[in-house]
Amino acid sequence: TSKLIPASETDSPRRNANRDAAEMLKDSRLWALVFANMLSMTIYSLWISWSPKYLVLMQGLTPEQASRYSWVVPICGYVGAFLGGSISWRLIKRGMSPVEARKRACLFAAIVCLSTFAIPFTRTPFWATAGMSLSYCCVAGWSTNLYTIPVDIYGASRAAFGVAAQVFAYGAMQTIISLPMGNIINRYHQRGFSVICFVFAFFPLMAYVLLALFVKDRDAVPEPALAV
Repeated sequence: TSKLIPASETDSPRRNANRDAAEMLKDSRLWALVFANMLSMTIYSLWISWSPKYLVLMQGLTPEQASRYSWVVPICGYVGAFLGGSISWRLIKRGMSPVEARKRACLFAAIVCLSTFAIPFTRTPFWATAGMSLSYCCVAGWSTNLYTIPVDIYGASRAAFGVAAQVFAYGAMQTIISLPMGNIINRYHQRGFSVICFVFAFFPLMAYVLLALFVKDRDAVPEPALAV
């Protein structure tokens, strides 16, 4: 809760919410978080929506057979969220600043997400599901840390706007890519999935570059909350 988050120098109950929002919209850090979220969450969108279809088109399963495997993928998202938070928590406990700890966890997740490009090369439904689960697990861990960074850099009173901007970015990304992605998959089938997996695999790493360039440790507020 916000009571557990020490106030920053800019936190004040008298601050005007509209003025805060206007100031944040001019902040390059916020836009880095927004575009990083749009890039990285493409993998999240892919597997939360298309994992059963993947097994049908790429592994030749019936929808009923695919359902025996695809249920694992969203479960691994919960696991990844806890692991992502645990990694940054441990780094903070070892003395790393919260912002850098979360960025480090994001980097680790982005590197593992590169394995997404190899999923179309799997030969069995088991290994295809394992690949999708790993990819989804890592992007969920990434998301846990990315959505917590606004608390570190803006403080408790302004973090909500930062998180809301990231949620909006995810919705906007879904609006932009859903139809083209569906058309590619439905038209090109296996080749379409292969291209999407290859391209999306690099997006989290590109997103991390935005964090590395624009969200610096010196931008954090004094003594922010530890990991969520």
